[in-house]
Amino acid sequence: MILNWFKREKYIVFNGQTRKFRIIKWSVFILVTLLLFLWKGWPVVVKLWAILAVLGISLHFFLRYKTHGWRQPWGPVKEIKTPFD
Repeated sequence: MILNWFKREKYIVFNGQTRKFRIIKWSVFILVTLLLFLWKGWPVVVKLWAILAVLGISLHFFLRYKTHGWRQPWGPVKEIKTPFD
């Protein structure tokens, strides 16, 4: 039971977004990080990444709650079929 839950969450993390979206997202993150580092330095970059991590994890669990574990559509989120259902 727990192993299937973990495999399902891992599958969603790696397959919930398209490859193109991930490439664009990380390109923007890296560019913004570089520009912020050149402008303000490491302390601001570390704060930014900490805030983004907290917001990302919070959004993940909020959407997981609203979709009942990714099993029902809600808002812009579609139901995600996995091999572990």
